[in-house]
Amino acid sequence: MVIRNTAGLVLVRRTIRGIGLDLEGTTVDLEDKHFKAFADATTALGYPLTPTQILALPYAIGGGDQRVSESIEQLSEGQLSATELRKLKSERFDELIETDSMKPRVGFLRVFHELSLRGLPVAIGSLTSRKQARLILERSGLDSLIDYERVVLLEDVANKKPAPDVFIETARRMGIDPSEQLVFEDSRTGVEAGVSAGSQTVALPIYRTPANIETLLTAGASHVYDGWDDIDLSELLD
Repeated sequence: MVIRNTAGLVLVRRTIRGIGLDLEGTTVDLEDKHFKAFADATTALGYPLTPTQILALPYAIGGGDQRVSESIEQLSEGQLSATELRKLKSERFDELIETDSMKPRVGFLRVFHELSLRGLPVAIGSLTSRKQARLILERSGLDSLIDYERVVLLEDVANKKPAPDVFIETARRMGIDPSEQLVFEDSRTGVEAGVSAGSQTVALPIYRTPANIETLLTAGASHVYDGWDDIDLSELLD
């Protein structure tokens, strides 16, 4: 299913010359591993929460580790330290991505192949750390598809999403203007980053609740798709 933005936004048809991809969530679904890592960390610190309880917290979807850790600290009324929690969560997440299997989301490889046939370059714009990103790219097989020179990560930008830095840099590495870039994202902060960069941005959320879909449309997503199999590139590119 695809939802098109009809909220009175004027969407200017642009010539697309490159593709900017978020990594986690959008291209490789690792959300279950993130929430499991948080749950394991809270258990280790003596305040056990389930992944479902963590998912219900403010900023759980697309808020990043820092904001989620702060939400858990507030929920625990100070029993947990956001700093310590984030450290343990990161360590546990590293363990999970080193040992668990992973692959691109269903339909991604088909879309990537079509983009290749059209001669469009692809770059990744993610706030994943370099260490974690290399593991994800290698274990998912994406390292054989996307050149590391076109992978923009946490260490490469001054400002995190929703600032536009990461997608301004992906466009630069593809040798195009950000307005000629089509961005694929899964979170509100990611959509805001793409839109702020001046790029048309579409969303493929993992959590397709009405509230989350509305949030993505309000952030400026031109389309919200259930998954990669729903994408018709001719609609976006031609």
